[in-house]
Amino acid sequence: DAGAHMKNQSMGLMHTEMTSANLEGANFENAKLGHADFSYADIKGANFKGADLTRAVLTGADASGADFTGADLDGAELDDTKLSGAKGLDQAKNLDKARGYKKS
Repeated sequence: DAGAHMKNQSMGLMHTEMTSANLEGANFENAKLGHADFSYADIKGANFKGADLTRAVLTGADASGADFTGADLDGAELDDTKLSGAKGLDQAKNLDKARGYKKS
């Protein structure tokens, strides 16, 4: 569970910061990653099957070959995200509500 805890507002909205991290091939299957920041991260080939990526920031990330089967992308920021060869986008939840997604 690396997502923001919405009930812990006394400390402000907290999130996981993975900006520019090398996470190539990482396994995030069924992980809670709401509001996580993956800006400009290397997430090539990462497994996001069933992950909660609600309002996650993937701006400029390289997600080539990553698997998004069943992932929830509601409000996710996908501006300039490299998605070539990404799998499961047709089975991702709320892709229509993601910002910046351009079907290739």
